[in-house]
Amino acid sequence: MTSSRRDFIVIVLGKLALVTLAVFSIKLSTKFLSPEIMGQFYVFTTIYTFFVLFLITPVGQYFNRYTHKWESEKILHNRLLRHFLYMIVISLLSLLGSVFLYSQGWTAGLSMVQFSLMIGMFVFVLSANQTVVPILNMLNHRVAFIGFSFLTAALALLLSCAFVINIETILIYWLAGILLANILVLLIAWFFLYEKVLPFNNEVSSFSFELFNKNKLFDVARFSLPVAIAMVFMWAQNIGYRMSVESLMGAHYLGLLGVGLMLSTQLSSVVESILMQYLHPIFYKRIQSEIFEERLAAANFYIGISIPLYFSLALFLTYSIEYIFPVLIDEQYSDGAIYCVFGVWLEFFRMTTNAFSNIAHSEIKMKSYMLPYVFGAVATNVLVYFSITSVFGGGVPLALLIGGAITTDRKSVV
Repeated sequence: MTSSRRDFIVIVLGKLALVTLAVFSIKLSTKFLSPEIMGQFYVFTTIYTFFVLFLITPVGQYFNRYTHKWESEKILHNRLLRHFLYMIVISLLSLLGSVFLYSQGWTAGLSMVQFSLMIGMFVFVLSANQTVVPILNMLNHRVAFIGFSFLTAALALLLSCAFVINIETILIYWLAGILLANILVLLIAWFFLYEKVLPFNNEVSSFSFELFNKNKLFDVARFSLPVAIAMVFMWAQNIGYRMSVESLMGAHYLGLLGVGLMLSTQLSSVVESILMQYLHPIFYKRIQSEIFEERLAAANFYIGISIPLYFSLALFLTYSIEYIFPVLIDEQYSDGAIYCVFGVWLEFFRMTTNAFSNIAHSEIKMKSYMLPYVFGAVATNVLVYFSITSVFGGGVPLALLIGGAITTDRKSVV
C-alpha cells in the first residue's frame, strides 16, 4: 500500500469517527438545549468568532503559509511561541471588547463577568487548540491530528452534557464543558508536538531578541490586513446577521434558524474537511515554488477536484435532507427543517468560494481575496434586514442564499 493511499484511508476512517460523533453532538445538543438557549449560544459564538476571524485567523493564515518553510529552516519552534504570545494579547483585548458589547445589550443570557471571561478564554484556548493540532496534519502526523480532533470534540460533548444534566441547563455550563475540553486536549497536544515533532533546540534562545523585527512585522501586516478586512465581511455575511435576527426576531427564532443551517454545515463540512486535510498539505507545499505556472497548477488542481464534488453533495442533500433531519434533530426543532435545505446550497457557495480563494493564497494577492466578501456581506445584511422588517423573517434564508451566490460570483471573477 502506497503512503498516499494509506494516508487517505486514515483520513477517511478518522472523519467517519468524527461524523458519528457529530451525529450524537447534534442530537444531544438539540435535546438538552431549548431553541431559546440555542439562540443565546449562537449570539455568544457570533461575538467570539468576530474576534477570532478579525484578529487571529489572518495571522494564522500567514502562519500556515510558511509552516513548511519554517520547519525546514528549523525555526518553527520560535514562530509558534510568537504566535502564542500574540493570541494571549488578542484574548485580553477581546475580553475588554466584550465588556463594551455587553453594555450594548448583547448578553447571551449571561452576567457581564461570565460573558467577558468566557469570550476572552474562548478566543485564546480554542485558537491555541486550532493552531497546535492542525500543525500535526501540516507536518504529516495525520493520525495524531485525527486523534486529537476527535478527543476535543468527544470531551466537549461529554463534559457539556454532564454539566447541564448534573448542575443546571443553562448556557454557561454548556460553554464550560467546551472550554475545559479544549484546555485538556491543548495541553496533551502541546506536549506531543514538542516531544515527538519539534524537539527542543537552541532557536528558542533567540525568541526575545527577534520578537519585534520590523521587517518581519511588515511582511505579516501586508499579508494579514487584507485578510482581516475580508474576514470581517465574511463574518458579517456568514454569521454576523444573527445579531439582527436575534434583536428583531428573538433568540427562539434564531435557535430554529441556526440549527437548520448548522445541520447542513455539519454534513457539508465533513466532505470539505476530508479534502482540506488531504489536499492542503500538498497544495501549500506546491505553492512554495517560484514558478508561476506550477503555483497556478496547484490552485487549479484543488479547484478541479473540490467544486464538482461540492455540487454533487449539494444535490444529494437537497433530496435527502427531509429524511435526515428528523433522525438527527430533536423534535422541538422540527420547524427548522426547511432552513436546512437553504443551508445546503449556502454551504455549496461557501465551500466553492473557499476553493477559489486558494488562487489568492498561492500568489499572496490578498486584495483580490478581500473584495468578493465586501459585495456578499453588504448584500446579505441589507437583504436580511429587509426580509425581517418586510416579511416577518420568512425571507432570511433566501437573503443568505443570494448573498452567498454574489460572493461566489465575485470570487470566481477575481
